[in-house]
Amino acid sequence: MKKLILTITVIAFGTNVALAQVNTDVNKTTTTQRVVEKDTNVKTKIVQGTETDMNVLQVEGNQKEDQATKVVTKSSSAVEVVKDDVSVDATNNQKRVDNMKRQQMELEASKQAAFQKAEMKKQQLEAKAQQRQADMEARRAALENRPKGMAKLKKD
Repeated sequence: MKKLILTITVIAFGTNVALAQVNTDVNKTTTTQRVVEKDTNVKTKIVQGTETDMNVLQVEGNQKEDQATKVVTKSSSAVEVVKDDVSVDATNNQKRVDNMKRQQMELEASKQAAFQKAEMKKQQLEAKAQQRQADMEARRAALENRPKGMAKLKKD
């Protein structure tokens, strides 16, 4: 009985191996991408993509030599986010704040300089207007002062 069970087991396993022969070849390619965006917040994202090509070589299960083979190719791809992190860049944030303060100070200085320039221009114009008024008064007085014997000007 023991020999019979052993013989049946050997035949069962032997026929399974002889009936179908399968040879599998797996090519696996992994690509890792790291994307970093810098601003006041640093965004770091690490993405790992896996592409798998599985070639299966199948042979019919008969006892012939030089059998026809059949190649079945299965492709699959997977994308996995390994790390997705957002952190605050303190130095960059401080530089941005300092830059904004500097620009604000430059703007205030520019406004002050423009105001002073306008004031100087206004004073110069007022001085010229006073000078013209004084010249006009001097000419009027010279014209109104007539020599003896000339009739005085009549005002209309």
